[in-house]
Amino acid sequence: AVAPSATTFQAHPYRSYDNAPHGAVAVIPVHGVIMREDFCDDIGTDSRIQLLQAAAAHPNIAAIVLDTNSPGGEASGLATFWDAVAQARTQKPVLGFVNDGMAASAGYFPISGADEVYVSHGHCGVGSIGCVLFLTDSSKADETAGRKRIAVYAPQSTDKNKDFSEALAGRPDLLKNGMLKAWCGDFINRVQLGRGERLDPTAGNPLTGKMYWDAAESQALGLIDGVLSFQGVVQR
Repeated sequence: AVAPSATTFQAHPYRSYDNAPHGAVAVIPVHGVIMREDFCDDIGTDSRIQLLQAAAAHPNIAAIVLDTNSPGGEASGLATFWDAVAQARTQKPVLGFVNDGMAASAGYFPISGADEVYVSHGHCGVGSIGCVLFLTDSSKADETAGRKRIAVYAPQSTDKNKDFSEALAGRPDLLKNGMLKAWCGDFINRVQLGRGERLDPTAGNPLTGKMYWDAAESQALGLIDGVLSFQGVVQR
């Protein structure tokens, strides 16, 4: 158990865990729109994985908190992030914490693999366990502007981009039942694996993409383990 007086260490790619006091709790931010690559001083999924793996291996770090406030984001890299959380759990306690905000979709994906998940207030949002893809058809605007896009495919490439072109033609089944179904199935499977028996099917099905804004309902469904302050999570 981590002592109530444990200090925290805000993880960042430019800060070394060598500077953390012994027994510190590493706090890794999972903030904003989730992207795989770093962008404009906002760290991406790949950097968060590196921070997590380093914290799990460092002797100065006693436990890890994934401090989360995210509406979701890019699917790429999330499965690897979840795997890194699961691996870190075998070395040290890993807790997810929704800090007066939300853990939606790609924001909930990684923390579903933590030992426990807490929210700071009863109105924090969790869930949106599902996948969506938005396409923009600019063909009419291009036509009005006098532009015409011509795609020429190699004779062997009969299926190249077919799912996207079918969706733009009003037939989304290939895209829906291909990439999106695969991504969503993996997301759901990992949530079920991470949360395990805490998911209560008698309380409802939280795996359809619904967002929950009531902590009591989220806990009854098994998406979180309770309401705690940040310091409470550190002490936990």
